[in-house]
Amino acid sequence: MASWADEISAIIEKNIAGFGTSETATASVGTVIAVQDGIARVYGLQDVKYLELVEFPRTGIMGMAFNLEEETVSCTILGEFSHIREMTKYVLQDVSFQCLLVMH
Repeated sequence: MASWADEISAIIEKNIAGFGTSETATASVGTVIAVQDGIARVYGLQDVKYLELVEFPRTGIMGMAFNLEEETVSCTILGEFSHIREMTKYVLQDVSFQCLLVMH
């Protein structure tokens, strides 16, 4: 009969052996602290880059990051902004915005 210490050791060894074999995804998550005139002021998005897309979950609405400050970021909301509420979590998409300018 194995002792509980042996069982715990076996479980730990199994977890260590499987560590790193599955892929994990990371996302920067923060909180909307203010919404005004189509601009969302968000807190907690330290890794965002200028003009990166930000997704507002549960609404499907996207925003574009600009006005990068130390603790907050302003995002232009690309859609109906009345659905975005203060104290809502948001997630940074790993997509850069690209614009094609056509001149006639």
